[in-house]
Amino acid sequence: MPGVADQVAQEVFVQQILDSIRRVDFVYTQRQRNISAVCAAPTSDAFDPIKAAIYYFANNQIEEAFWLVFLSTFTGKHKSKKWIMLSEMYSMLGTGQLLTWDYINNNFQQFSSWYEKNHPNITRAFGNHRKFETLKAHADGSPINVFSSYIHWVGGNHQEMISDAIVKIGPDPKDLFDYLFNAMSAVKQFGRTSRFDYLTMLGKVGLAHIEPPNIYLQGSTGPLGGAKLLFGTGFTKQEYEGKITELGDALTLGPMSMQVLEDSLCNWQKSPRVYKLFIG
Repeated sequence: MPGVADQVAQEVFVQQILDSIRRVDFVYTQRQRNISAVCAAPTSDAFDPIKAAIYYFANNQIEEAFWLVFLSTFTGKHKSKKWIMLSEMYSMLGTGQLLTWDYINNNFQQFSSWYEKNHPNITRAFGNHRKFETLKAHADGSPINVFSSYIHWVGGNHQEMISDAIVKIGPDPKDLFDYLFNAMSAVKQFGRTSRFDYLTMLGKVGLAHIEPPNIYLQGSTGPLGGAKLLFGTGFTKQEYEGKITELGDALTLGPMSMQVLEDSLCNWQKSPRVYKLFIG
């Protein structure tokens, strides 16, 4: 791998891999803990949608766990304001009615009307991967349209959607991930990165037995730049994916090895010879 032929670049790349492993393992660690219900309360300072999803999963509220993983991917976590936008949206600005999966499925028009009137009061604080998204009610990529497309894609029940996918494609975790990744193109504003993040989080939380077979370079920027830097130029995206998959197998990074490498390649290419800690 010419990109890490010298020791300095190699050490920086290894450090980025270690950082990525810690980020991935954080979710698995949380699953071993007794998550408090307060983490699922959007008006609480302790609100965290990933911990909430783990809490709901542990308490057999599976549909709500799926929904919170989706919402957390839709908004992302803002560097300084954290989950404030999602907490305001999920609490419907403190009205007492939560934006649960059951509510939005059965009262979508009511939600839509509420959102049209109240969206100017929601703090715009998307995460880094979502920073170009909009809160405008009548934009093509508005939350109203995104949520509608997601509901249509799921078909009412997440568990049934996964079961139907298994019937169609089989239970292999990598085949299933690939099938869902491609099928999720039906969800508005969910491109390559958002689909990858959403599905890998489902796997880490334990909601679906899936794992990415590769890092899906089509449509990527940072990971593709990292692959070119690591392996040299002149390869097709498919060839880069093959090389990265081979690297992941050799490093034995676990079921989310492709997420570890996707994340570390993206961060490493930003500063390949000087280590920097990247958050979010």
